[in-house]
Amino acid sequence: MPSGIGGLPKIEGIEGRLERFIAEHHEQPGVIFLGRSLSYVRDQLGLSASAFLHEIVEGILGCSYEICARVERTRPRWTVSDALDLASPDRRR
Repeated sequence: MPSGIGGLPKIEGIEGRLERFIAEHHEQPGVIFLGRSLSYVRDQLGLSASAFLHEIVEGILGCSYEICARVERTRPRWTVSDALDLASPDRRR
């Protein structure tokens, strides 16, 4: 896969990239809300905007999704081949 595809965005400069996006797309619905949300996180809550954005991106992408220990113990151990086998037309009814 080409470099730059997949994975998490670099945390360095993430705030500036979002602010640039907001400036370029401010007329689109919801974009002003994104800017105000970032301002609230940074200015009112005193959180690092870059760390917050990185955390939000991880959540949206489903990275570092924690599995409860109880679920981990009880869920079946399926493999990719099991899933492909179940998805085959012969198995679907």
